[in-house]
Amino acid sequence: MKVKCSNYATFCIDEYGHPYSWGKGHIGHQGNAVIDMPKMIEVNTDNRIFTDMYANDDSIVFYAPIRVYSISPSCGPSKGSTVISITGTGFVNSDKLRVRFTYGDLSKEVQCMYDEQTQNLICQTPKFEDLEGDKNPSINLPCDCFLSVTMDGINYSECEMPF
Repeated sequence: MKVKCSNYATFCIDEYGHPYSWGKGHIGHQGNAVIDMPKMIEVNTDNRIFTDMYANDDSIVFYAPIRVYSISPSCGPSKGSTVISITGTGFVNSDKLRVRFTYGDLSKEVQCMYDEQTQNLICQTPKFEDLEGDKNPSINLPCDCFLSVTMDGINYSECEMPF
């Protein structure tokens, strides 16, 4: 999908967001020999999906936006207050951390905290049953909720699985 060159190596990102390098590998694939074919970069890439990159003469920077890919537990009672752990990449500690629960045309936000030990976000689910009934006919419990996470209070990243 994207290709960039430095003085001694070439880098690319495939359609799945995986980074590759070839040429001299001390920057990318960590080898000392010259590699003629692309080799996936696996060091320090974790579960990231890369979308952009920048290269200059001697270095390369890959960009991976926040990725939210797992919620545990994956469901809970509609009375709320279920403590959930959200797993992803690119999380940081911020006083603006929030999780938005969206169901139908309704949404509710809750504060969350960053757990430095697990590098996950921790929050409690809102009380969904308050939204059911005549006031909000678009909600029929049980329902799937979609979560979005913000680190800055402005930009949101949607979770890849529903709650």
